[in-house]
Amino acid sequence: MKFVDLSLKPWLQTSLKANGFINLTPIQQKSLTIVSNHHNSLLLAQTGSGKTLCYLLPILNKIVPLTPKRIQAIVVVPTKELSWQIYDNFVKLAKPNIEIKVGIYKNDNFDESCDILITNLPKLKSSIVKGKLNSKFLKTIVFDEADMLFDHSFIGDIKYIFEKMQLHRTNVQKIFLSASINQSQTAIYKKVAHDLKVILDNDKFYRHQQINHIVVYTKNNLEPFSVLQQLINVINPYMCIIFANTKQEVKKIYLWLRSVKKFVAILHNDLDDRTRKNIFKQLKNNHYKYLVATDLASRGIDLEGVSDIISYNLPKDDLWYLHRSGRTGRKNYHGNSYVIYNKTIDKQIARLSSKSISWRYYLLINNQLINKDKNTRFKKNWLNNDPIWKMQINRLYNNKAKRVKPGYKKKLKQQIFKLKQKAKRKYLDNKYKNILIQRSKYGNKIK
Repeated sequence: MKFVDLSLKPWLQTSLKANGFINLTPIQQKSLTIVSNHHNSLLLAQTGSGKTLCYLLPILNKIVPLTPKRIQAIVVVPTKELSWQIYDNFVKLAKPNIEIKVGIYKNDNFDESCDILITNLPKLKSSIVKGKLNSKFLKTIVFDEADMLFDHSFIGDIKYIFEKMQLHRTNVQKIFLSASINQSQTAIYKKVAHDLKVILDNDKFYRHQQINHIVVYTKNNLEPFSVLQQLINVINPYMCIIFANTKQEVKKIYLWLRSVKKFVAILHNDLDDRTRKNIFKQLKNNHYKYLVATDLASRGIDLEGVSDIISYNLPKDDLWYLHRSGRTGRKNYHGNSYVIYNKTIDKQIARLSSKSISWRYYLLINNQLINKDKNTRFKKNWLNNDPIWKMQINRLYNNKAKRVKPGYKKKLKQQIFKLKQKAKRKYLDNKYKNILIQRSKYGNKIK
């Protein structure tokens, strides 16, 4: 389906064509008609799937400029970077219609004489508390990255905003967008938005066909910073975002990249609004090859041509890794998401594997990345597939006598080795048994 097939105003069709929008993405095909018909909607789709246009087009298509100007649509986002990005998208598409005005908070102020307002949660609440916001003419309110906005730490602010703006009115359309399914939050959306239409693009949110998820390790288990230094020289990216969990780690990586003469930018919460905005504009203009950031930049930011993501360490919440990796592989591009391995992330790697992420394992050696997918370093299947062996090994450790005899360590080591050998033998027996069964059914085509 193409955008020219939609019932949009001529000036909006002209703008879409001028900006290179031709074919609809799957989530756009499923949702645009529903959202355009003023239904309360929850859009669930992967990062980079084109969710923004799903509300941007219906809002622009329905706006009737008033005199004097009155706010008819509000878009609430979790970060300032995302608010600037969405503001730019609205302005770009609304350019042919000089009567439509888009507003955004600047230095804790905003011009109320606008049709569409882009804001974040604290500033929206602040304007309500100060009595500056007139929502009498409001038709639509959008919560982009809703799973972050409706987090338990902000739910008090959300309740306050709904009450003071009287958002429970049925004539105000509520639209929620998210890249993840959270059952408890979905229940809240349904409670505050009558007759909510849930539009699901794909239930495999962690599986993205255009992203390669790669675990990078070294033979000597070098510390992450040394691995990062080597990895940067090996991959030679078109544009790369490096994520770290703390501002201290981000600053350390940033200073090193500057010392080796790389074009690098930095993003974290300590930077003031003006600095962050200037960096964001320069990133949009491809001024930098590298961006080092905390998870601040992983929510909704769309930078053209990000070829590689590097996670210096993994975030505690698995969902944040999804958003990190989602900065690449956007639109029709493919990308790589590298994770620097250390022993502390084994459980998290396994947990993400259970959520449909398919990992590739690469050994970094002699300034080369060598594919080691069959390496059993991370996947001791003969132990993981049968927890009984693990229980027996743990029992050997736990049953150690209080008073031990000389040579007990050697004896314990031998007992554990024998158990592991039995586990391995059982695993291989079952594996080859299955292969023989398949061959009997399908012939020697099975290898």
